[in-house]
Amino acid sequence: FSSYGMVETVRLINSKVIPGAFSGRCFVKYDRASSAALAVENLDGAPIDGESQPLKVTYALPKNQPKDALMDAEVPPRSRLFVTYLKTTPEEELTNKFAHFGDIQEIK
Repeated sequence: FSSYGMVETVRLINSKVIPGAFSGRCFVKYDRASSAALAVENLDGAPIDGESQPLKVTYALPKNQPKDALMDAEVPPRSRLFVTYLKTTPEEELTNKFAHFGDIQEIK
């Protein structure tokens, strides 16, 4: 992220399911909106470390603002991004890892 401008802060979001574990989501705040725009343009959909799931990089919206507000031409440029990297595990791999504990009822 620092390749695209001066990063002021990064706020990692912890998992609600596993206390203290990283959820795969964070906020990245740049010092300039133009740096954030470069990061979105270059990193959204980019693969990371050979993983099958790419990064999802979008502009962060203030609380209580509708998601479709990003489409509004009146919205000023933003310097804060929301980044998602959720690693998924194929169902077959989960089955192989947990089958020895007993019957698997459901995988979501």
